[in-house]
Amino acid sequence: ISRVCLVILLAVASFSTFKAIKTVSNTHEQGLQSYRSIQHALKQFEDPLVLGAFNCNFIECALWFGMGLVPDMELKTTPIMPNFYYFDIFSKKLHLPGKGELSDQQTAETIAALTRQTRPVLLISPPFPHLAKLKLELLLSTPIQNLYRVTGLQ
Repeated sequence: ISRVCLVILLAVASFSTFKAIKTVSNTHEQGLQSYRSIQHALKQFEDPLVLGAFNCNFIECALWFGMGLVPDMELKTTPIMPNFYYFDIFSKKLHLPGKGELSDQQTAETIAALTRQTRPVLLISPPFPHLAKLKLELLLSTPIQNLYRVTGLQ
C-alpha cells in the first residue's frame, strides 16, 4: 500500500510541477508579447513622456518601484530616466526623477502642465481601478498591461 501511495504522490507532484511550469511559461510569453507590442506602439510617438505604474513590466517601472522603497534613490535618477515618471496607484501621486514623490497638489499641477504640452504623456499599466484619478484614453490593450494617453485628472 505504501508503494502505491508513493507512486500516486509522485504522479500528482509531477503533474502539478508540469502544470506550474506551463503556467509560468505562458505568463512569461504573454508578458514578452505585451512588452513588444507596447514598445512598437511607443515608437509611433515623438519623444513621449512615459508614466509607469504598479505591475508594469518595463525595466523603468521595476526601477521606480524599487526606488519607492528607498526614497533617497529617487533623488538621484534625473540623468538615468528623464523621460520616464512613475505614478503610484496606491498613493495616487506622481514620482519625478530628482524630486521623488510629489504632494497631491503638486501631482495635480504637474499632470495638468504636462498634458497642456504638445509632447504626448503616456501611461503603461494594467487596467487598475486605482487609475480612476487620471483621465485616460486607451491606445493599446494587451492581456498583461495597456498603453494609455493621459489627458488630465478627473
